[in-house]
Amino acid sequence: MKKKQRFLLFISLFLWMSLLSACGTETLEKKQETVEGNGVSYQFYLPKGWKKQENIHDLYGRQAVLGAEDTRSNSNMFLLVFPKDSVKIKEFGQRTREELAKRNGYKKVEDVYMKEYKVNGAPAYKYTFETKFNGKKMWAHFYCIFSKNGVAQWMFYSADDANYEKRVEWIDAAINTVKETGFDQTKASSLESEEKVMR
Repeated sequence: MKKKQRFLLFISLFLWMSLLSACGTETLEKKQETVEGNGVSYQFYLPKGWKKQENIHDLYGRQAVLGAEDTRSNSNMFLLVFPKDSVKIKEFGQRTREELAKRNGYKKVEDVYMKEYKVNGAPAYKYTFETKFNGKKMWAHFYCIFSKNGVAQWMFYSADDANYEKRVEWIDAAINTVKETGFDQTKASSLESEEKVMR
């Protein structure tokens, strides 16, 4: 009888640990998001626990097409989308790194982390640096993805807390799901004309 009880206890413990382990590996929300900016559409998954915000233009400016916040920390993100021909890709990596270093008070450009890689076949850049957002010290993770018809620029402000490293893994995993899914040339041309009029 004792052997049977021990065996059942072992099985119960094993199943419970497997369940906990499975929950811990979920890094992305289950629902895929779709956004559109300047005629270019993208699909992706937000990191687990991140929820879309409503008042994004008040928080991040008129050009933001998406804003979200982490419900478990003081972390935020926003997305901008530009027409591909409006951003110079030649020497983009180093030029942007130098600009970010200058804006955020870094004495050495190399202190701004930069990674050049691909996201679903599209050229991409990631930058990490310390900055301030809403008066608080944060880590910023800035991603630029040069897809077929647009440039998606993601800014994540991550709280400098005990869960920072795990949060970065989840953010990276979310960015790795980004795909351009459509392009509306008529809409892009119309928006470009509007921008010229407003300047």
